[in-house]
Amino acid sequence: MKLTWIRLTACLLLVWSVSPVGLACNYAGKMRTYQRLLAKWTVNPNMNNSDRLCRAIKRIDCKFKNKPGKPTPPTPAGLACPPKGNGGGRGGGPLSIIVGIGAGPIASTGWVRNHYGSETVYEFAITPAPGNPAGFSVSPTSGQIPVPAGSTATVDFDVTVSGAAAPGAIAFFDIVWTDPVTNLPLADEFQSFQVTADSEVSVIPVMPMHFATPGLPTSVAWSVTNHTGSTVTRPFTYFWQGDPASVAELNSGAPYDIKNMFPADKTAPAGGSVTVGPGETEIIMKDDFLPGEFCDPEMIGCCGLDLGGSSCCALIANDDFGPPFRTLMPFYDLLGNPTGIGDIGFNINGFQALVPSNAAPTVPELLDLLAQQTLNLADNQNGFNFMPMVDETGFMLLFPMELPFQFQLFSTDPGMQWQPDLPLVFPDAAGWLGGPNDLLGLVEIVNGWRLPQQP
Repeated sequence: MKLTWIRLTACLLLVWSVSPVGLACNYAGKMRTYQRLLAKWTVNPNMNNSDRLCRAIKRIDCKFKNKPGKPTPPTPAGLACPPKGNGGGRGGGPLSIIVGIGAGPIASTGWVRNHYGSETVYEFAITPAPGNPAGFSVSPTSGQIPVPAGSTATVDFDVTVSGAAAPGAIAFFDIVWTDPVTNLPLADEFQSFQVTADSEVSVIPVMPMHFATPGLPTSVAWSVTNHTGSTVTRPFTYFWQGDPASVAELNSGAPYDIKNMFPADKTAPAGGSVTVGPGETEIIMKDDFLPGEFCDPEMIGCCGLDLGGSSCCALIANDDFGPPFRTLMPFYDLLGNPTGIGDIGFNINGFQALVPSNAAPTVPELLDLLAQQTLNLADNQNGFNFMPMVDETGFMLLFPMELPFQFQLFSTDPGMQWQPDLPLVFPDAAGWLGGPNDLLGLVEIVNGWRLPQQP
């Protein structure tokens, strides 16, 4: 990888030429965010910096707990974060399904991912939320399942909605997975799931969890079963629900999902209608999902089907054993202050994001606008499957390395310049693993990632 500095009159243009060498994953990006937040908190331990640092630590811990070579960073002395208290792995349930009233047991699924280096037997327990409406039940309510090292396993259970439930009623359940090594529950981010009672149909995903292989398209399908004696027609729309441990934040504090999948055609209708004959089942398939342009083997998203306010999730997990072959750029700092003259932005593969310097009075606000433009491109432009990360002075774009291309950051405002954020050095918090003072050094060791070097 090579970083070339090209200086133009009244403009600083950074060109990063990427060729397929080296590896990096979302862990490296999250660790870089952690490092920058820790540096900011060390200088100014105010409530905002404290909260953001605690959230960064929790998200790393939720996603990578006990993953080989991906340790959870320490909580520095003096920072009071809520206790993490979760075991090694990730687990949950179906998030949401639709069950026909009086249709009998409908199969649903729980899932668990083993972060340990050997087979581990995980236990689960399903409990109804207090105050659930009448008529909802699951069976069995507990059990266990062996999970091979570093992989995912699923367990089936039945959901029944009796005639005591009203159409449209919603019940909530918690499926709690327990790590037998630590006897701690796994992170609760996917723990809760909802069941919606329907007077006509049941809707469940054809596969409880879809495994997306980097670089290959993924299909998602739902079965819609009509339990009545008449033909049923229902409109539907698609929606996306991101991984709670992959939520990023703008400088304003507004959260947004880092997506792991995108439709190949973002201009296609976001829904349609389905007609199901009496006692029959129809399949709704969305077969054009493409992976996001970065590697994160722990990301899990939900492609949802909404039928008039009732929803059913199909989980999409990045393949446990897929090769990590995507990379990300380092943070770049936007130094200086806006003068109101010129623009900032970037070019990548024929796409451009541009923010006028006079659009906001401060660098953090300008970077938020640049991130929002990036998110808008990701939502609407075919082929733009990149996601941003920002902080008060920095910008990062997650992008692929499988094909050579150029990424260009530019500023035509004479008061602001982009500069690659070189590793920060600060005291090793709590002697973490006896490791280096520069935490990025540890990321480089375990993740094979290096900042591009100037020639």
